[in-house]
Amino acid sequence: MSNAFRNILKQSGFFGLWRGATGVLPRVAIGSSTQIATFGKTKAILSDYNLVIQPTLNSFCAAFAAGTVVAVAITPPDVISTRLYNQGMDVDDKGVLYKGWLDCAYKTFSIEGIPGLYKGFWANYLRQAPHSTLIAIHFFNN
Repeated sequence: MSNAFRNILKQSGFFGLWRGATGVLPRVAIGSSTQIATFGKTKAILSDYNLVIQPTLNSFCAAFAAGTVVAVAITPPDVISTRLYNQGMDVDDKGVLYKGWLDCAYKTFSIEGIPGLYKGFWANYLRQAPHSTLIAIHFFNN
């Protein structure tokens, strides 16, 4: 790991350590806001309509629903940020395939359509739904 830090600092300078950070910001914002909003609203609906009134089960169902919505919402930003991270760099330390986040999103959608933005959805879902469920149950069960 220390060798990687030295190589990055030598080749790209201090800001090379932060290459791609702006690509992940939309993912974090979308993921967190989607999870919080979906969990709270789903929990209220399940309770208000007497669909799931037992508190722990209510939180579990709401958290699972939130994880599902999060996986749907963050897969496109995940695809985009992964493509940005994996593209080669030219001599000026610029991406050889994409100019930035919006350029990558536009090119991916233009060439591959919606399925291109959802590559890896099931792997993402199988990670996100249980993670969201466990986190919400742990922190928000009341």
